[in-house]
Amino acid sequence: MKKAYLGIDPGVNGALCVIWDDGTIDAYRCPKDIDKMSSLVRSITSHCTVEGYKLITGIERVWTLPRDGRKGAFTFGMNYGMWLGILSSNNIKPKLILPKEWQSMLKRYKIPKDYQDKKRKLKSIAQKYVKFKVTLCTADAILIAKYIKELNHAK
Repeated sequence: MKKAYLGIDPGVNGALCVIWDDGTIDAYRCPKDIDKMSSLVRSITSHCTVEGYKLITGIERVWTLPRDGRKGAFTFGMNYGMWLGILSSNNIKPKLILPKEWQSMLKRYKIPKDYQDKKRKLKSIAQKYVKFKVTLCTADAILIAKYIKELNHAK
């Protein structure tokens, strides 16, 4: 059976990425409302059903940081919860992945500790895997999907 690997960076400025067995990679910036988020997941699952793909999903297991502030922390947590609810309502049981887990596959790249430098480095690494322009929003989702794919192939 063909497989599709869905990686989700659940932040408000996050994204979804699907790596299809045929080598095609699609990345989508996180929609701004729950209806569009749900519609995007339904579209991906419908495509999988029609084309005979088994969908393997991973979502970054996240929490807030002290620098996030109250409103940012609430929004961040709310978005994460919405993704979990949308996945569950589509009978998708994602693998919850800590950032250090998916970033462990990137050790050879010497990821900086500084947040902004780290984001730029992850963006440049993600760009190596796709033909379209990677943004700071889509980079993590691309790398999460790649991690899910590698994890599945290791079994």
